[in-house]
Amino acid sequence: MAEKITGESSVLTLDFWEEEVIYEGQAFPAGTLSCHALNIPDDVISKMETLCKGLNQFMGTFDSGKANPALLPAARQSTLKLFALMLEHKPFSYIREDIFRSMIEKAFTPNSVKIANAFVQAQRTGKLTDQLEGRYEDGILLCRLLPVLAHLGYSLKEFKKTMVPFAEQIHSAEKRIDISYAEIFQQYFPKEPTFQDAGGWMSMTNVTQQYLTVPHPTKGHPLLVKRMHYVSFVGMLRADFFEGLRWGHGPKQCLNCNRWFLTTNGYLTKYCDGLASKDPRGRTCRSVGAKLGEKEDPKGHTIKQEYETRRNSVSKAVHRGSMAKELAAMIMKLAEEKRTKAFRDNAYLQNAYKKEMQADAIKAEALALLKR
Repeated sequence: MAEKITGESSVLTLDFWEEEVIYEGQAFPAGTLSCHALNIPDDVISKMETLCKGLNQFMGTFDSGKANPALLPAARQSTLKLFALMLEHKPFSYIREDIFRSMIEKAFTPNSVKIANAFVQAQRTGKLTDQLEGRYEDGILLCRLLPVLAHLGYSLKEFKKTMVPFAEQIHSAEKRIDISYAEIFQQYFPKEPTFQDAGGWMSMTNVTQQYLTVPHPTKGHPLLVKRMHYVSFVGMLRADFFEGLRWGHGPKQCLNCNRWFLTTNGYLTKYCDGLASKDPRGRTCRSVGAKLGEKEDPKGHTIKQEYETRRNSVSKAVHRGSMAKELAAMIMKLAEEKRTKAFRDNAYLQNAYKKEMQADAIKAEALALLKR
């Protein structure tokens, strides 16, 4: 789907302007959409994969223009269920539901299947011309929409498989600026990627680009944007992720709710602005975190001080070259988990927190995890 699915809506199109990305008529800091995708639960992605099976079976009959219309009803039902599930989770909930649903209704019909067969045959025989393409409009819509949805579950799983570990590296960055993110990127990904790279992190084939003027969604003034059209949701999310890093926008995992959120100002923010779960006062994670940061154990040694001691020792070890960066990242991940647990569990704080945060103990635990 190199261009818009219809003239009205393009759910696989992003407009990039300075530090912002515009999607479905809304402006966000670049990196926001991909950060939302990191929060899609694994069990939801598994449900998507199950729904995608019927779509893949239907799509498999499209070779040589022989799509099986008997599989259409099941495929259409799976598509509608998949779309309903998508709308429950950001960034898909930003899609204009009425327009995209009308596209599904238009594409998944017996007539569209018939036209799609004719379109595929015309392509294979070399008889398709620009003048004739208009008569295949509904069939083309089906041919382009079907793989986007059929591959969604699997591609989201691959996206998280690669991007969550990378996001964890960004999460632990001591300096949350573009240069620091570039250094982490250089260490994490191949130095010389090729267009043939099939990895889930960089495959962005069949992307088209154009420059045009659009009004800002909220401010109204004209913008000269770089418009990118993608063939898959995941390709779109990857681009948003990396564009965000270029501007110093990086994902961070909230120490209170463990959800990913985006930092854009270089601060070492620890908590998101979302509502804290099970908080009787309805406070945000940031408000709750501000109070937890002052909590002390019975000996007057703050949780924060114990964590900072470990963070500083790890940072110095990496700087001296006596500790691998992979081990350092795992140690800090464990340290943050233990700090969060100490905030929530007073018994753990009093009996085990300080012992588990000791250099030898946490290093041994990190090494054991890396060997798995």
